[in-house]
Amino acid sequence: MSRFQIKPTSASESLLLILSAKQLAWLDPRSPAQWHVVALDARVEMAAAISALTAIAVRHKTHGWPGVAPATLCLAPDITQHWLQTPPLQTQSLKELHAVSSARAKTLFGPPQAHGEWSISASWNASKAFLCTAISPTQVALMATIAKTQKELGLVCGLTLVLQKLEHLFPKNGWLAILLADRFYIFQRQQGVNLSIRTVRLPEQASLASCEGLVFQEWQREMIRTQNFTENLYWLNTRPSMVLEPSRQSQQPSCKSKLHTLAWTTSGQTPKPSSASSDHENILNCAWLTRELLGDRYAI
Repeated sequence: MSRFQIKPTSASESLLLILSAKQLAWLDPRSPAQWHVVALDARVEMAAAISALTAIAVRHKTHGWPGVAPATLCLAPDITQHWLQTPPLQTQSLKELHAVSSARAKTLFGPPQAHGEWSISASWNASKAFLCTAISPTQVALMATIAKTQKELGLVCGLTLVLQKLEHLFPKNGWLAILLADRFYIFQRQQGVNLSIRTVRLPEQASLASCEGLVFQEWQREMIRTQNFTENLYWLNTRPSMVLEPSRQSQQPSCKSKLHTLAWTTSGQTPKPSSASSDHENILNCAWLTRELLGDRYAI
């Protein structure tokens, strides 16, 4: 992932793509509210992706646009695995950090379904725990295929993008929960450093109230596991469908008093799924969030 760089571009050239386990979505640069989604069948996902991107290139060329590059590809949460890696004592090299992280990925997630190894990207650090992201060989191959269709391709990951762009909202100490697409992440923080992370997938068609209740429940488990009984949990909701949903009282009577919502400014232009499928809604939520966080400087 570190081989790709995001660069500012002009509005007429920009293209935003979102890749999930089952779908590829893209935003038409000249129609900022129009999202396109194509299904990626496991047997033909390469062909589907190439076909979709070729169609974009033809459409742009027909309208006299200068190609489809540069582009930004965001990886949805359902194709990325995250964990915090503690570096070994007296680490001697980046190669050693790579080896330790690779071994940890196999321990946590097992071998990838496809032949090969997990591809790992991280904010490598020899002195403190750092966040790692693992991607399967199948997804790496698909990303490489997409990259070949673009003159330039910037690569971002949903969770790391949130951590980078909204860090100023996070508490220095205590607990932080981030809702992103179809899952949420609970972080234990100390002096602005993440000490632990827990990933929990949401049930199908989860409501805001049920999601808050589940976050509260998992937070209680994490406090017991870590023996860190900080009273409050800071809660960042990045799903527009849940932001706009009328809030209902959670099942736990003490939940509301302990969940502190972190407010952040958005454009208000939320995606409108054309399908009732939860997969469709999740990828559009991720697409909307990516556009919001990259902002006008990237012409998305």
